[in-house]
Amino acid sequence: MRRIVCLLAGVLLIVPSLGADTAKECDGATEIDSVEGTWRANRGQPTEYSITYRGGRYRIDDTHTGRYRIDATRTPPHLDLIPDGGPDQGRTLPNIFQIDRDTLRLAWRLPPNVAVRPRTFDEKGVVVATYERVK
Repeated sequence: MRRIVCLLAGVLLIVPSLGADTAKECDGATEIDSVEGTWRANRGQPTEYSITYRGGRYRIDDTHTGRYRIDATRTPPHLDLIPDGGPDQGRTLPNIFQIDRDTLRLAWRLPPNVAVRPRTFDEKGVVVATYERVK
């Protein structure tokens, strides 16, 4: 009996740590960790670019870096970028995002409304980009 109890306790401790490799979703809200990783965009041009999110930092290819923060409690979830350099250095650039398995959609506004967060992906004056997760 004692051996069974120990075995059962071991299984109960190990099984929860064995999660799926895909992003977890709950009522449309996405876990913060699901954004982490590298995403590739192709805007129909000959060159592609990628963006990597990891540990609160982002990198777009080897040209732009900065910090990011996520509020997944909002609908749609918020993703704020804070560039390290360039004309928007230190400024918060508000985005919204949506993840469906290995596809990330981001939406933001262009100047002069770059500081205004979009409410939806189909709003007038909003740029939407789609990225695929790099595996």
